[in-house]
Amino acid sequence: MSLIRPVAADRRVDITGTVLRRGRQVAFMRAEATVDGQVVAAAQVTKSVVRLG
Repeated sequence: MSLIRPVAADRRVDITGTVLRRGRQVAFMRAEATVDGQVVAAAQVTKSVVRLG
């Protein structure tokens, strides 16, 4: 998680999540928080893909 700039408590924050790449066993994802179109925070995560059944 990277906090890029502070945000006032009364501001609307929009969050967008994206799957960057998904393989059979691993998925790479990113999330961005924006205020008025400016990125204020970003996060990246790598997760294991588990198939059910």
